[in-house]
Amino acid sequence: MYLEWFPNEKILDEFYNPIKSYSRERSKKVIDIGCGQSQYLIDLLESDFELFAVDTEKSQLNFLEERVKQFGYQKDRITYSSKEFPSEDFEGLFFSAIIVSNLLHFFTKPEAYIFVEGLSKYCDSDSLILITVHSSDHLSNKEKITSSSYFKSFYSKKDLYEMFPNTEYEYVSYVEKEKEPSNYKKQFLMHWINEYYKEKYLPFQIQKIQEDYLKTCRINSIDFVVRKR
Repeated sequence: MYLEWFPNEKILDEFYNPIKSYSRERSKKVIDIGCGQSQYLIDLLESDFELFAVDTEKSQLNFLEERVKQFGYQKDRITYSSKEFPSEDFEGLFFSAIIVSNLLHFFTKPEAYIFVEGLSKYCDSDSLILITVHSSDHLSNKEKITSSSYFKSFYSKKDLYEMFPNTEYEYVSYVEKEKEPSNYKKQFLMHWINEYYKEKYLPFQIQKIQEDYLKTCRINSIDFVVRKR
């Protein structure tokens, strides 16, 4: 659906890639964990980085392959893995940049801390890590988050600084963003909700879900870039 609604020129429209801005090329390997259809990897196709995409949803990797071919590259321009990270696919590899974008808010806080701690195994000195998460100011953040919630966690600056202690990491960039999704993105989200729930609920129930979502769809997120010492 994302492939259908967002052509390549739109998925990269006004897209900012801090990997290009801050990377000091070392291992020349970049991995996107929980990549989906990865704006980052698409934006790096013309680079000489070796690119790796990880997503447990094989359909997402298939869509990413289609996007790569649309740009005129062979699909193996990127190495794909549908195994949960970390896995034996990456034993012994070190990455100049590790991207974890819009993934950690699906983890509980303890799970996120353990996951982040494990990333250091794949870092060399000078490796970049880019984290994008939903801010604790996100409108979906309720007083009580249950194990069945769509988003398990929301993050503050304090959380991220604790995850990446400055004894081990240099803080490169911290940006909090708050914005209203474009009308185009809202139309897509309403379409996505309809497709996701149409087998479970009646049309009037789906309409209520859409209306409720629009009340909390304002984007409150954090982009955090660190460099391994």
